[in-house]
Amino acid sequence: MHIALGAVAGAITWTAAEYATHRWVLHGPFGKGRLKHLPLGGVHRAHHRAPDATSAAARAAGHVAVAASAAAASIGLSIATSTPLARSAAAAFAAGYSTYEINHWNAHHRPARTQWGERVRERHHRHHFGAPASNLGVTIGFWDQVFGTEAPLQVAA
Repeated sequence: MHIALGAVAGAITWTAAEYATHRWVLHGPFGKGRLKHLPLGGVHRAHHRAPDATSAAARAAGHVAVAASAAAASIGLSIATSTPLARSAAAAFAAGYSTYEINHWNAHHRPARTQWGERVRERHHRHHFGAPASNLGVTIGFWDQVFGTEAPLQVAA
């Protein structure tokens, strides 16, 4: 039971972190003033200028960095708490990041194979092409609904 609770907590925490980082960091201070010149802001702005030009190597580096961070957190939590809940939360957080990266890559570089994949693509393309302050959650739209940043999808005529 503790492992399942940790996994749910880690997954929810990931989606909140994804939304918060995208909204309040990448579209916040790193997009303005002197902070816009830092690498993190520059990479995100470049992605908005040319969404399909994202490097697979850069995405892979992100996977490695987050997986290493999650492993370190899991080891640290194991030492500090020795609870399966903490370890499964760290693992689910890392899995959430990987899910985000795969969905984000597919939204730009692969045709959707499912209705859910098509919805992810439509939501994210709306963010890139017309509503940059909206649809900030790539993995899920839940936090956009909570904070009122959900942009309506364009309806085919």
